[in-house]
Amino acid sequence: MSTSVGAAEQEHDHAHEGHNHAHAPAPKASPVAPAASAVTQPRGKTAAQRKAEIIQDPRHLDPGMMSRRADLLAQAESELSQGNAQAAEKTLDRAAGMLHAADTEMGLVRAYMQAGDYRRALSFAAHTAGAHPEDISGLGLYAWLLHLGGQPAVARQLLDQTLTQVRPSQREAPSVRLLAEVSQRLQAQRLALDGAMLQPPMRLAPMAHGAVPAEQARVAGAAWLLPDGQHALVPLAAMPLEAPGTRLWLRNGLGRTVQATPEKVLPDIGLRLVHLREPLADPKDEAVAALWQVPARDAFPGTPAVVMSHARSPQASAAWPLLSVGFLGAPVPAPAFEAASAPPAMSASPAQPAPQLVPVSWRRLGIPLPEGQGAGPVLDMSGRLLGLAVPVPDGAQLVVPISRLRQVVGERFGQVSSEPTGQRQPVDQLYEGLLRATLQAIVAPPLN
Repeated sequence: MSTSVGAAEQEHDHAHEGHNHAHAPAPKASPVAPAASAVTQPRGKTAAQRKAEIIQDPRHLDPGMMSRRADLLAQAESELSQGNAQAAEKTLDRAAGMLHAADTEMGLVRAYMQAGDYRRALSFAAHTAGAHPEDISGLGLYAWLLHLGGQPAVARQLLDQTLTQVRPSQREAPSVRLLAEVSQRLQAQRLALDGAMLQPPMRLAPMAHGAVPAEQARVAGAAWLLPDGQHALVPLAAMPLEAPGTRLWLRNGLGRTVQATPEKVLPDIGLRLVHLREPLADPKDEAVAALWQVPARDAFPGTPAVVMSHARSPQASAAWPLLSVGFLGAPVPAPAFEAASAPPAMSASPAQPAPQLVPVSWRRLGIPLPEGQGAGPVLDMSGRLLGLAVPVPDGAQLVVPISRLRQVVGERFGQVSSEPTGQRQPVDQLYEGLLRATLQAIVAPPLN
């Protein structure tokens, strides 16, 4: 994970030939700290500044061309709102051929994200942050993606270095104010978005498309898509047992939203199995299947791991999930969930009593999460699923280990392989895979 802004610019320059830069091959690694030196140059002119002047100035004076460019940017936003990331990418390519500008490139970053290509988005965001000193809000989008993808220290470094070198006369510039707000939100760990943070071109979230949640809906936490693409596990904390009739929608990290209905309560593990009215993944998709590699036995305490989570929010705004890195915590006894008020669940017939389950110790999550984050899948660094983080009655997050999930959920896990992958995956690769399977759980009260 060491690609610099300079390398990203070289890729961008080469790909711009023929106005087809959006189709350049995805980089293999994420850009990190070297971006700071390219972004924060308060005196003199960097190569990026001189280049931007040469490319931009002659064309931004042509009103007809700029009007057509504005139309293309608006068209791309409409295409993203309809879930058509590929069409938006092509439209933004055309706009990029008219002007080398930060707003077009932030749109491309978001189009890559909405297509599920986090690593490509991150690399191109590094270019945008370094090559456009005239609009440093591009650095806000880059820092947000770094933070979400498990690199919060790098994000803080970039933001701090840039903001401390802004001249007093520039502090009220719109892009500087946006960057300052991004910095404040990340410092305070406030990841639920509203206001300017959801406005293009910097917009720090996917465009929601598909089913439309009710006005009273809110994000109650994270859920986890099962490998058949049409079922998910939702924590009881997000959809309590005592709230029959609660309406539910699920949304993946690409912004696609579907309505779901409860199918079965699993009170022993604090989860609810729900059925999606439309599938969110094709079970034959290799990328989905790769998320269901599981270890042969439960992980030991101290195992390096990542967890994906979603910020709870009083609104139903779309968001990208947060990946946090740390170590699996100590074993703990299985917690007790209130099961008395559970609605009738599908069960075996009296002639076929359910098998007695072997007691399994749970794990403390062990990975610090910002307040208000509802956690989901926990993976080891080779991409194997270790379990699901579930909120328990005392407010903590515990991990249901994979052996317990397979005992209770059974065939819903599909055909899983217990063979180790044998290779540690970069964190950005883990994030990219989890983007499709970690869902926002969106709930609304029952209809009267």
